[in-house]
Amino acid sequence: MLERLRMQEVSEIVLTVPEGAIIAGTDLTVGEPIMIIKDPSLSVLEFKTTAHANNDAKGFLSASGLTSKLDFTINEGSILYSVWSYIHGVNNIQGSSTLRGTEWITPDKINGTDFYLATESEPHNISLYESIDDVLNKKKRGQDYEIYVDQDKYVVRLNQPSKNSFFAVYSYVLDNVKTTEVKQIHNNIFGALDIYFKAVDIETEEIHTVCVHCDKVQIFMDLAISINDSQKASFTPIKICSIPVDAKESVNRNIATITVV
Repeated sequence: MLERLRMQEVSEIVLTVPEGAIIAGTDLTVGEPIMIIKDPSLSVLEFKTTAHANNDAKGFLSASGLTSKLDFTINEGSILYSVWSYIHGVNNIQGSSTLRGTEWITPDKINGTDFYLATESEPHNISLYESIDDVLNKKKRGQDYEIYVDQDKYVVRLNQPSKNSFFAVYSYVLDNVKTTEVKQIHNNIFGALDIYFKAVDIETEEIHTVCVHCDKVQIFMDLAISINDSQKASFTPIKICSIPVDAKESVNRNIATITVV
């Protein structure tokens, strides 16, 4: 039946907790979804094989193939990032993050001593430079300027008036932001995999649903972010290594089941 089908778009990808696995940092139990991906725009599913040659003293006898892994590619930036960040990092929906602020500022024209920083958070490790004849001259806090709070805004007050421009560099903390802490060691997700896609029988034009199921897989992926590219957000293959779960004494174990509905 499968040979008569023309595969169309992937409708859903479901990763669930497999038998005997514990997903670190969660209370998920067997069969609960780890991640559900709906309607990815472009997908390629490949069963990768490795050839093993059999030789004797006279040379080549034969070769056998071993299905080593499934490569599943999804070209959809938001989906790719959600999977990548789950594998490689820790997502915080309302976390805090330290950012670096830089800005050019000119003192108030009236007194020539005061100017406001753009940040609404307290600036730390501030460095202030005065541009004199296009040369940046560093100013010392306490000697050349002070910082004050004025109605939740931060004011830099110069000890001597100036009409020059100033360049400020500082760090500040933002709360309640979405962050991903990228970890050196990956999560190495183990999951049960179900890929659903639509197919058309080329003889009868009937519509079918095809499901590729793996009892246990491990997921790997890198992230490639395209900068200033209107064609795509990113393009990253999701490498899915299917792990046989049959009895250990079995020589030719199952790695996937394809069902046509």
